[in-house]
Amino acid sequence: MLWFIGLALAGVIGVTWWAGSYPARVVIINQGALVHDLKVTTAGQEFALADLRPAETRVVSIPSGDYVTIEFDASRHRMWRSPEKIAPAQAMTVFIRSNERVEMQRRTAFR
Repeated sequence: MLWFIGLALAGVIGVTWWAGSYPARVVIINQGALVHDLKVTTAGQEFALADLRPAETRVVSIPSGDYVTIEFDASRHRMWRSPEKIAPAQAMTVFIRSNERVEMQRRTAFR
């Protein structure tokens, strides 16, 4: 009986560790003018996404557990930081509006 409980506990710990390290996804949709030098930064890693034309979308898979920072150049240099840390398997949709304002919509994969 103790072996069964021990194996079950090890299984729960293993699945918890795996789910906690599952990457998140950020979708960036440009609804405004041309955006130059788009970068997504999180957990000490930087993802350079180059230029983003109007009505263009980019998707990047990032490590979870930290804040997301998005930087770009349009009429001037802009920087936006997520209000909360990104969770494992979370999908975050970020819109760059025509006035260069950044808006976020967030979803979790597990409901």
